[in-house]
Order: sequence, then C-alpha cells, then structure tokens
Amino acid sequence: MIIEDSPGLLVTFDAKDGWVRFEFKGFIEGEAYRRPLDAAIKAMIAHKVNKVLWDCRRMKVLTPEDQAWAESDWTPRLVKEAKAKRSAVVVPKSVLAQMSVKRVADKSAPHTRNELDSRHFDSIEAAEKWLRSGD
Repeated sequence: MIIEDSPGLLVTFDAKDGWVRFEFKGFIEGEAYRRPLDAAIKAMIAHKVNKVLWDCRRMKVLTPEDQAWAESDWTPRLVKEAKAKRSAVVVPKSVLAQMSVKRVADKSAPHTRNELDSRHFDSIEAAEKWLRSGD
C-alpha cells in the first residue's frame, strides 16, 4: 500500500512482512522529505508495525536542515510514538549520502539507545532477511 509517493521518495506499507519501506529516488529536501516521513509514522501507528526498511541506494545527500530535523524531531517520534524496534538501512551508493545517513544515525543515538535496533546492509535482500528474522 502506498503511503506517500513524491518525486524523491516512495513510502509504502508492506502488510505481508509488517514494515514500512522508504525507497529514495534521488535528491529530496524540505517538505517533500518531511511530509512522507511524518505520514510513515502515522501509518506505523495505525497498522501497529514496528519495523522500518530504508532503501537508500539512490539517495542523495540530505540538507543540513533536513538532517537536523531527522535527528532531533522525527527519529525521537519514530521511537516514542511509532514504537519502532527494528530499522534496516540499505546503504546509499553516494558517498555524500552515506555521510548524511551516518550523521543522522550518530546524532539520533541518544533517542534510539536501547530502543531501536538499527543495522546497515549492502543489499535489499539481506536487509529484508534480517527484518523477517526478528519479532
């Protein structure tokens, strides 16, 4: 089920596997980035899912403003409101995007510690397998 489809990001709910999937399609910023992430939290709450799959292979660098928002606003809500427990990240091909992902993960650590098990993978298959292996 499609939650949000913007030019830079597709967010879907996978009822079979029980997770929300983010598929980056390129560069995205501002409201076009934030709106789908907010919609995903609402969907996770509505469908009572606690797993997230990030397909970041085509992701480009995030703006400093969007990184700061993800770190201080969105990630805490992902953990506290949506009760996310597992997050699988398929690593971006872009080195700059990899740096964005790392920064958000590092800066979000105080909000996710002991609550969110987040792992990085080189393939979508490995990420899906890991998500399926946990409850």
